[in-house]
Amino acid sequence: MYKIALGIIIVLLLVCLLVLFCVILIRLHIYKITSYQKSIYQKDLDFQKTLTKSIIESQEEIRSTIAGDLHDDIGQQITVLNFQVENLKLDFPEVDVPLENLSSSLAKLSQSVRSTSHRLHPSFSDKERIEKRIQKDLEYLKQSHSIDFSYKYPAYSSELALDHSHILYRMYQEIINNILKHSFADKVDIELRFHPFLLQITDNGKGFAINQNNDKLGLNTLKKRAEIINLELKVFSELQKGTTIQIFENIV
Repeated sequence: MYKIALGIIIVLLLVCLLVLFCVILIRLHIYKITSYQKSIYQKDLDFQKTLTKSIIESQEEIRSTIAGDLHDDIGQQITVLNFQVENLKLDFPEVDVPLENLSSSLAKLSQSVRSTSHRLHPSFSDKERIEKRIQKDLEYLKQSHSIDFSYKYPAYSSELALDHSHILYRMYQEIINNILKHSFADKVDIELRFHPFLLQITDNGKGFAINQNNDKLGLNTLKKRAEIINLELKVFSELQKGTTIQIFENIV
């Protein structure tokens, strides 16, 4: 009887060991699969970040070329035209008034070209922090647009890396350009915070249906840029009630 009981106990122990061994094998298998999936996801994320970063670098080269052409070529041609108009005013004083209007228009066009050139060029305040870069850009925008821009930012400087500031600045510019092109807004509020980071841009324009305009407004590209610097982007919009875009640090 004792031997039978001992045999049963040994069999049960062997069965438990076998079950435990199977559980360990299954857990190891699940762990390997999970680790592999995480590795694949991370590689895909790294690839997307590298690709987006390469696209941004290419865009900066294109911006630099366009900015140079605007400043060196078109700007100079406008200056020559304005000089010719001034000569015509001296030669034909009877048409001084219409020529004065033309001269004034050329001066405004020259200012607009110069402003656009500065905003496009990658070296525009690229050694300054994001809060100052936005402030300078708004000063240029106010010279050529009737939109009421308001800007709130902390009194202290940010601790963002300059390359992160540059990506944020280009994101800010992309959002502002979309507002200028599509929103028909007459008021734009910009708020910048640090610790945690938040850049919020709100307009009182016509708004849009988000799902129908993601590609058109480049929102997917903006989200990928945010991911590069470990930030998130959210868009809130309602037809005829304006749009709010937030770029923020998720600390949860």
